Amino acid sequence: MTLYEALFARRDAERARRADALLVVDGDAQPWEDTPQGRLRWYLHPDLTDRALQTLGMYVQELQPQSRSGRYRWQGGEMIVFLEGRGVSAVDGERFVWEAGVEICHHNPHDEPARFVCAWPNFAAVLGVDMGSGLEQLDTAPEWRP
Repeated sequence: MTLYEALFARRDAERARRADALLVVDGDAQPWEDTPQGRLRWYLHPDLTDRALQTLGMYVQELQPQSRSGRYRWQGGEMIVFLEGRGVSAVDGERFVWEAGVEICHHNPHDEPARFVCAWPNFAAVLGVDMGSGLEQLDTAPEWRP
């Protein structure tokens, strides 16, 4: 098999995997996981290969009252939507200043829990072999002899 043909084999394998994959994730059925970053409930993750969508990572994080998340450094590109409660996000010691290579830590200084969802592109799987639009061989080169 040529490397070119291997692309089509990968394409076919991706299509077969997606045909049987979960299209809707039941959030309440996902377990909470205590991690160094805090309490997370994963919806999409590179290791959750039973999901149709592999182009994003997505989790809900819950901050306990008077607590905070772990602190992390990330190149950016996250989208965070706060779902419940109130809180403060510190970015390199400042609020809502986003730039490459910053440290992020979320705090909840209030008496009720706070919860947010975080999603980011899974660049390793964003385009796949179909390159976002489909890869089809429409005709062969005249010299091609399988």
